[in-house]
Amino acid sequence: MVMDIKMNNVERVLLNENPSGIVYAPNYWQWFSHHQNHGTLPDEILPCGGIDRTTEICF
Repeated sequence: MVMDIKMNNVERVLLNENPSGIVYAPNYWQWFSHHQNHGTLPDEILPCGGIDRTTEICF
């Protein structure tokens, strides 16, 4: 039931309609960039170097 509501909200956003609640949409580029700029990236992803539209994500 809850999954149906979440999926319906995502579909509504994609169809440019108003969802019935808040849709969780994390911005991973912003998170990565912030932690990279502050030197706080987890050790597991330090070798990634950076994220841009031409770099392959190494997860």
